[in-house]
Amino acid sequence: IMAARVREVFGTPTRREYSHVFRPAVGEDSRSYGWRSAENRTVDGLRDVLLGWSDEDPDSARTVIGRLLRYDLQMIRRVGTYVLVS
Repeated sequence: IMAARVREVFGTPTRREYSHVFRPAVGEDSRSYGWRSAENRTVDGLRDVLLGWSDEDPDSARTVIGRLLRYDLQMIRRVGTYVLVS
């Protein structure tokens, strides 16, 4: 569900490949602009769900994170990478 919401927000041609302009950091960071609430809430939600899932059930989360790393949307790949290295 959260990946679908991120796709809605970052699926436009400009946001698709330049997600770093709209959301510079995936983690909690002052570089994430406070006035971009749609971008921030969807990324925060996907990130937090994946972090919690990987803590509770790393084996099943690993499969989903692997799929996110191959996703066609840059922001979703960035979130997957963030969770992988966290």
